[in-house]
Amino acid sequence: MTEDPRQSAWPGLMAGLLVGAVVGAVTALLFAPKSGEETRETLMEEMRERLGDLRDGVEQVKADLTRAAEAAKAGARDGAARMRRQVGLE
Repeated sequence: MTEDPRQSAWPGLMAGLLVGAVVGAVTALLFAPKSGEETRETLMEEMRERLGDLRDGVEQVKADLTRAAEAAKAGARDGAARMRRQVGLE
């Protein structure tokens, strides 16, 4: 059975999202023409947004994995039923 390239890309996507959030936060700190308090507030808003994005991504991965597991179970049940018929157990 071949691996679905979309499923194997999820860990990299999640890592990229996290690294991007950190890099964005550091860049904002270094180049922001705002006061420290305004910068902290902006960073907190950005981090909340990125955390929400990350949670959405995790939920999508969970849903995809659940669907894949259900499809695998159904395939296994069908395969087992075919084998039982072929060997005369049904």
